[in-house]
Amino acid sequence: MPTILTFGDSNTHGTQPMLTRPSDLPRHMRRWPVVMAERLGWDLIEEGLPGRTFAFPDPEMGPHMDGRLGLFIALESHGPIDALTIMLGTNDLKAQFDATPEDIAEAAAFHLDVALSDEMQTRHGGFEPFLILPPPHALWAF
Repeated sequence: MPTILTFGDSNTHGTQPMLTRPSDLPRHMRRWPVVMAERLGWDLIEEGLPGRTFAFPDPEMGPHMDGRLGLFIALESHGPIDALTIMLGTNDLKAQFDATPEDIAEAAAFHLDVALSDEMQTRHGGFEPFLILPPPHALWAF
């Protein structure tokens, strides 16, 4: 069975949105990675960390929130994989980071470069990376 690794922030983790009332559904039942894997019939590896950014260590939450390091760890901890989703960017919009769209795009490109590197492709026997942009409503909070 093919395997997909989902790498992201609270949207991948399945944290309840702050602007809605809590759901009665267990977190495991409503998260998009679970629904996707079930519909594809694939094995799922989840690497969702609330607060993770594309490229910024968070001064309050810690340096481990920088997704650049986390991506290397995830790709070296798991495998082989057949596909990788990268869904980050919402947290990079926090005012404390003062990031421009170009900064965020450059950080996204870094993640794709890592995923497509000869080292990672060889390690996993080749896989497809998919960059998923945050939904527009996720940006309203910032």
